[in-house]
Amino acid sequence: MENDEFLTPEEAAKLLKVTRRTIYNWLKAGKLPALKYGQGWRIIRSELIRGTRERAA
Repeated sequence: MENDEFLTPEEAAKLLKVTRRTIYNWLKAGKLPALKYGQGWRIIRSELIRGTRERAA
């Protein structure tokens, strides 16, 4: 995770081609690993990709 990229929910939604609301729903449900900084979220790109691959399998 040391050199990993962090995404905003908007960037994650664009990458996965889902709505921003979907990303926020996943965050709220704990289905998406992320870090909360103040009012905002940061999603670890490699975890996002790995998590979607696991759900697709």
